[in-house]
Amino acid sequence: MYWPANKRSRSSTRCCRLTVRLHTRPHERLRGAEFITLHDDAALSIVDYYDLPTREVPSDLARMTSHAICERKYAKSGLNDVQLAEYRDRLDQIMQSKRLFLQPDMTLPRLARAVDCSVNHLSQVINAGIGTSFFEYMNRYRIAYARELLASIEGQRMPILNIAFTVGFNSNSAFYAAFKKCVGQTPAQYRKQMAGNPGR
Repeated sequence: MYWPANKRSRSSTRCCRLTVRLHTRPHERLRGAEFITLHDDAALSIVDYYDLPTREVPSDLARMTSHAICERKYAKSGLNDVQLAEYRDRLDQIMQSKRLFLQPDMTLPRLARAVDCSVNHLSQVINAGIGTSFFEYMNRYRIAYARELLASIEGQRMPILNIAFTVGFNSNSAFYAAFKKCVGQTPAQYRKQMAGNPGR
């Protein structure tokens, strides 16, 4: 512990800084500081800050937590597992046959009408049944189609902005961000890689 010299004001109020090192586990330290405002012999306020070590959350625990949240969220929806599976199959069929993801203004209510179910039930199908959000679900299809175009002979000559609009994105920046998140490369890097490996 370390106490620096106190700073006194005219009203005899002073602020002290206490540096703290705590041990919560063997070989683990927590570093922090406490700021104590004193007036004469009384503590007016105590504020502390601690630098907590980052601990990796096991992926299976994260999935369990997410699943538990979904279960609680949709506990009273009335949608059973059989209906959920039916809606999910219908959703996948519609997305593949009608390619609704190509419409940049597609919304959850419009997609629910196409699937012929309520918005709440479709939300449950996507969130709990598929394990993703509406926008991420749409972007999966858009990015998959973009990868097809980028790898094709026609796509090799298309401006990337045109590909972004073709697959349903409203802007080049949104397309780049979604593509990089999904593929791990930018669209330009992916196209260059595919051009060098035409057999892939």
